[in-house]
Amino acid sequence: MKATHIMAAAIAVVLLVAGGWWYLNRREPRLIQFPAASASADSGAFSYERYAVALLNYVNNRGMVNYRDLKANSGDLDAFSASLSLVKPGEFDSWSDQQKIAFWINAYNALTLEAIIRNYPIESSLVRSVVYPKNSIRQIPGVWDQLRFVIASREITLNDIEHGTLRAQSNEPRIHVALVCAAVSCPPLRSEPYKADNLDHQLDDQARTFLRSSRGLRINRGEARVYLSPIFKWFG
Repeated sequence: MKATHIMAAAIAVVLLVAGGWWYLNRREPRLIQFPAASASADSGAFSYERYAVALLNYVNNRGMVNYRDLKANSGDLDAFSASLSLVKPGEFDSWSDQQKIAFWINAYNALTLEAIIRNYPIESSLVRSVVYPKNSIRQIPGVWDQLRFVIASREITLNDIEHGTLRAQSNEPRIHVALVCAAVSCPPLRSEPYKADNLDHQLDDQARTFLRSSRGLRINRGEARVYLSPIFKWFG
């Protein structure tokens, strides 16, 4: 009888946790918009100037972001994020492949920063904290597949950028060391935007930097083992 009661209690706990997880993740998609007035005053060619200022001021040489100060002074980041929605499809189509790849990488990283500062300090949930650290980006409900942004006149999620656009439309494996999901295990965020005319060098440098870190590659000679980032398993 005791075994039956224990089994019933275990099933009840599992159902409770599963129900709580479903409840926390059932939220409707949410659109994050930036006032057009936030965009740069000039309506000329698309520019990374304001994004470059934000990165220079709030990302250190180890790729760590000062989210508290960035949230308090988000004008440059917001201006760049607003400018993403103003890009015309025809303008985007006229760009080279390198320009498009740089654009999407910068958009992904900038909008990840936006998602975090709009939820900073991150509030943890009891259920998610069983699996993820309390300050993890994963504590933000639907951060990759429910939060939506406007880019080039269409609504898009971070997952859409990574999987539906960059992975689907470009043959560039190095994007995976450039896209920064803001988790400790992710590659570091560069303190400069990616630019088409320097993209190859930047991606090579980013790959080397990541592989030199313990997050990317670690050799334990005592165990005769090589440890690689899960990125190589997910996208290898």
